Amino acid sequence: MALECTIRASSVLPPKSEHSAANMLSADSSLAWYSSHLTTDHDPTPTKSHKVRVSFPTAPSSLSSINLTFQGGFVGLGGSITIHYADPDTSPTLDCSAAPDSPPWGAFDDVNDVQTFLFPDQAPSPIKHIELEFSSSTDFYGRVIIYALEVFA
Repeated sequence: MALECTIRASSVLPPKSEHSAANMLSADSSLAWYSSHLTTDHDPTPTKSHKVRVSFPTAPSSLSSINLTFQGGFVGLGGSITIHYADPDTSPTLDCSAAPDSPPWGAFDDVNDVQTFLFPDQAPSPIKHIELEFSSSTDFYGRVIIYALEVFA
C-alpha cells in the first residue's frame, strides 16, 4: 500500500514553484522535481549532494519499497538512504543496504521507467522519515529530475 507522506528537498531549480519537491507526489505526470546543479570546488557555496526527506504523518512500522521515476539523462546516482525512527532511542539505519533481490541504492538505470528499491528488514519501531541522498547524477552538471516517488509499507 502506498503511504501518505510529505516531502522536502535540499535544492530546487528556480523558479521554485514550478519545480518543487511536492511535484514528486503529484498524480500529474507532467510535473517533476528539478534539483539545482551540483557544484564544483570553485563554487562559493558548494552543494556536494542532493537530499530528499520523505516524512510520514502516520508513522509506519516498516517499509517494503520505494518507486522512483527519473527523467532519463538526469538520474540520481550513489549516495545513501537512511531510515529515521520516531523513537529517539532507536538509532537511525544509516546507509541502509538493499534487501536481497534488489539493486543497491543509487544503482539506478538511466531511463524514464519506474525503478524500485526494496528495503531490508528494519528495527521494530515506527518510522518518522527517510532521507534519500544522491551524490552524483547521469547529468554532466549533477542535476536530478524525479517525476514520481512512492513509498510502500
